Amino acid sequence: MSFSVIVEGVTPPNAKWKKMKAAWDACEAAGVNPPKEVSEFFGDNDPDPDGVVHELASGRNGCEWSSSHEAAEASESEEAGVLIELSKLPKGVTKIRVAAR
Repeated sequence: MSFSVIVEGVTPPNAKWKKMKAAWDACEAAGVNPPKEVSEFFGDNDPDPDGVVHELASGRNGCEWSSSHEAAEASESEEAGVLIELSKLPKGVTKIRVAAR
């Protein structure tokens, strides 16, 4: 069995998020694509009700993936994890979301 782990930082909705969401909703209601600034604000995804989502990919935004291959060879079970350096998270991130898929 294999699965992926997704790690994201979340900046809760603020006044700017609410304005961008209103613009997104207006464009959706009119059947037009949102302006580039609005699309980029939401990371080219639909707005997330939790706020602005930042992908915490390895080597960026204070996130490092680690894997203990030596331990895996010794115990026949591989351990892997994510180390997140809180001081390097994008400004405003107050939550970390981890999902397995």
